Amino acid sequence: MQVCSVLPLLLPADEQFKLYDGFMNIKGESYRLRIELPMGNGVNEASLAEARVECDWRLSQLLEGSVDVVKQRLKLSSSLSSFLVEFKAIAESCISTSAARDCHQSLRLPPKLFSRIVEEIEALGWEKLNFVDPSFSSLQLVAQ
Repeated sequence: MQVCSVLPLLLPADEQFKLYDGFMNIKGESYRLRIELPMGNGVNEASLAEARVECDWRLSQLLEGSVDVVKQRLKLSSSLSSFLVEFKAIAESCISTSAARDCHQSLRLPPKLFSRIVEEIEALGWEKLNFVDPSFSSLQLVAQ
């Protein structure tokens, strides 16, 4: 299995195939990803354990509680491709968990708050409401 078959938007950035840079798409979102393999004779378990994985701040925040798991999978993976399959699965799980947590947090808000928000929207006019995020933490209005 090749890296491009796992993450088609993660491309080699050098001729030695030691630096990969690009994007990872998960659940409709793109996340920046950069992997730097140490110099040596090919990719093996030892070099993967010493690889450097960088991602954008959004994905970094989502993976915050799974850093040890990611490091372990990096250390135990037999190839970069196999690591990327596992990394993507970990990231998908973290994103699903985060979305569920956000939804549950919104359900814990007091009902009076929702009533007050509905009253405010009615006063402004429902036609001016453009977007409400799933966690109900932000509303987007249309200015006219």
